Amino acid sequence: MKILCVFYDKEPRLLDPSPEEEFAGHEVVCVDNYFEAKFLMRQAAELEKPFDIVLTDSFMPYQSNSKETEGFGGFFIMHAKLCDVKGLGLFLNPELNEVCHQEDYEDRHVFVAANKFWTLTGGRDLQKMLNTLLFRLQRIDIHLT
Repeated sequence: MKILCVFYDKEPRLLDPSPEEEFAGHEVVCVDNYFEAKFLMRQAAELEKPFDIVLTDSFMPYQSNSKETEGFGGFFIMHAKLCDVKGLGLFLNPELNEVCHQEDYEDRHVFVAANKFWTLTGGRDLQKMLNTLLFRLQRIDIHLT
């Protein structure tokens, strides 16, 4: 499975496993800004090897050298569709109270979540988000390996 992780942390999360460790055995690419993520998603689609899953923060810098974060969740939903991404998981601010939204389309699934997809230590629960997406994709008869 081909997974793109787009996460921005102001401070390094030394105690949390990296996405590469969490998803060992899968092709994992990690970036920390919207510009790079959009470029990689388009490039993969043009090569007809799109990402199967994109896991992303909703707020992040536009470019890698910027410290200012902006909301790009809606743009990720649009680009996921244009770039043939099958599952998109958006991590919202963990302080939001149980915001959870799901969209099933005939060929993809979007899942937006807040505090129940963060660990007690404030890290992203990557495995829980991936498992939720895979479960939802199977329900609309999309199976990824």
